[in-house]
Amino acid sequence: MDYFCRIKDMKTLLVDDDSLIRSSLNLIFMSKGCFLLAAETAEKGLEAVKKDRFDIIISDFKLPGMDGLEFFMKAAKIQPNTLNILISGHGGNGMASKAAEAGIHHFIKKPFSLETLTNTLGPLIENHRRKKIA
Repeated sequence: MDYFCRIKDMKTLLVDDDSLIRSSLNLIFMSKGCFLLAAETAEKGLEAVKKDRFDIIISDFKLPGMDGLEFFMKAAKIQPNTLNILISGHGGNGMASKAAEAGIHHFIKKPFSLETLTNTLGPLIENHRRKKIA
């Protein structure tokens, strides 16, 4: 099944200061009929989390001001049931363990392809749906 068919009824928040990533993913999601809200800072991402419910949150680690781990810890207090994906070009094995401690479901190393993102999110979404049903 196509990944985008699975998320048509889901809301995704992307937090990344890289305008190319924000605009590229926004265009891809829009062309597939999927909802994506893109924010350039963690602070703007938190404002969005306070105003609306999201099923998936994808955030870069290195952001101006608050970093992605701190963002996820604060967002989880507001919306504890989201699927959380951290993306970063920084960090090694230590980053993945810090991400897990912060309640992040998966870590994707930058640069990444759309295929990497969809291959990561597909199983996460299925596991999340199974847990809701059980």
